[in-house]
Amino acid sequence: MLPIRYRIKYKINMLTWKALRGKAPGYLSEMLKERKHYIDVCSGCTRLLVVPKTNLKMMGDKAFSSMVPRFWNQLPKKLRMDENLQSFKIGTNAPVAYLRSGPTNSLRSGGFPDFIRS
Repeated sequence: MLPIRYRIKYKINMLTWKALRGKAPGYLSEMLKERKHYIDVCSGCTRLLVVPKTNLKMMGDKAFSSMVPRFWNQLPKKLRMDENLQSFKIGTNAPVAYLRSGPTNSLRSGGFPDFIRS
């Protein structure tokens, strides 16, 4: 079973996917702002989110509006661009398969893919 902090990250990324595609409550979609790139035309296709600056290090960084963009931006571009919910779920669930098949000491060695590290 996936550790709790990774399950939380998975759920947050699922909510974000739904919010960006209009399949989540409107108040969640309003909190997310996509990053605009004016230099490179193709980079606008990355679906990166703006990470708002926070004044409080402890509480501000843990707010939904601040945490969501950081988690989302860590996902590979292929997953951020995915329009199919089922393939997005499979792609973000890859760490579960990794944990099941990986060595038993992988938790201690930090052997996780970059997009699920904190």
